[in-house]
Amino acid sequence: ANPFRTPNGSARITISAGVATCGRGASGNLESLIRAADRALYRAKKHGRNRVEMAVDKDWNETPL
Repeated sequence: ANPFRTPNGSARITISAGVATCGRGASGNLESLIRAADRALYRAKKHGRNRVEMAVDKDWNETPL
């Protein structure tokens, strides 16, 4: 990670993200969209820093966390 400079010194910042999309007219609801993105986020965290994971089919079909 590259240092982020602030008036109080520098800090290292990393980011992990989970992404889920649905097309116009897709079945499902907002809760399932957020749950799929959340599962992708946890997968990104598991696999390392500075990573983005896309939701896959199984993320939409599993029971809530």
